[in-house]
Amino acid sequence: MAAAPGDFSALDENGEEVMLGTAGILRQAFTGANGNRLSLGKNITVRIDAEQLDLPDGVTVYQWYLSKQTGRWVKFGVLRPEEGGSRRKRQARKFFVSEITPDVPPDSINWDYVETTSYVRVRAPPGTVVTRIALSDNGQQYTSYRQETVPASGILCILTPRDKPAILQAELDGAPLLPQQPINFPSAVNPQIIDGSSVGNIFKIQSFNLMSTKADDSGPVYLKGEEGRCGTQQANDLAFEFQEANAGQLFHWETPRIQDPNDPGFWDVRPDEICFVKALVTGSKPDSVIYVKSTGKAQGSPDVDYGYTAEKSAMVGAQGVVCLEYRCNEDGQQGQCRVSPGSSSSSERNFCVPSDLVGGDAGLYTGDSGVAKNRCLTGNNQYNSGRPIATDVNPTVQLNCK
Repeated sequence: MAAAPGDFSALDENGEEVMLGTAGILRQAFTGANGNRLSLGKNITVRIDAEQLDLPDGVTVYQWYLSKQTGRWVKFGVLRPEEGGSRRKRQARKFFVSEITPDVPPDSINWDYVETTSYVRVRAPPGTVVTRIALSDNGQQYTSYRQETVPASGILCILTPRDKPAILQAELDGAPLLPQQPINFPSAVNPQIIDGSSVGNIFKIQSFNLMSTKADDSGPVYLKGEEGRCGTQQANDLAFEFQEANAGQLFHWETPRIQDPNDPGFWDVRPDEICFVKALVTGSKPDSVIYVKSTGKAQGSPDVDYGYTAEKSAMVGAQGVVCLEYRCNEDGQQGQCRVSPGSSSSSERNFCVPSDLVGGDAGLYTGDSGVAKNRCLTGNNQYNSGRPIATDVNPTVQLNCK
């Protein structure tokens, strides 16, 4: 979903916004033997095995290309069942066919169907970016996404395919927000708090899983045309609520707060001891999401995964820059690391970070919660006040993302 350019919306014949669900995305490129890019001189036919598409019953799937001017998808053809088919097999396979024309931008093509929509009420701090990811009926495929920002009222009504499973996530200033336990929600909405994870269960973000089915006038789901009612939350109305995490929750540290210095929990975050690592991101995808996982150990204890941070790199010139908090090392290590770094790979770099390097020339930054990240962004460990401007100065590590 994140690789798709633009969210899944279009304008109908009346100029009104409609939401799309995707059955698949095609990226095409035509090159000659010397690698030079070629242009189409005539239509080409695309033939797709219907078994590879997860389509709702009774929908017509059209072809769309993304308008760079409007950021919306434009219809230019239809995906139609192939006539005839193989009769040599006892059970003929079904195919869809369509044509790609020379006048269509070649970057990306979507095979989408128009969705009936509803509104889902979300309550979160103003400025929060809410991401809605729609799922297929069986919950196994992603069909669309949409991102909107919570206004000053703290109430956002985000467009969602009606009567479909969906996921809601939220972040503020690059930090994930925590979903609050839904209470007394209609059973038809079936709200759940779920943990998403990446390879190795290292990266976890909590999200809401729901069915966008309207139960009654108290919400949290409303039909299309009821956006006004959705946005005027009354005393007993329901909403999916996200809140900023406490210091220990924000970065998902996995160990409890413990005072014993020989216990791994002693390494919990303290507000006057915040540490940041700075990554310079190059390659074809400098605007990538970068993750940092902190691992350590106390004396006589096994290795402990303390938790992670994650943030999307910001562009500084042609490069990405991102500053991520990691678990500060215990004072007094005197240049030693208690956990040897694991082997690096094409998707992961591992480092040993002694405490005496923090604040020096190694591209590691520390301070209290008010200045630590700003020191990292500016590349200046002496930064204390003013408006921070992100630079590519003094990175800890350079990552090549593609």
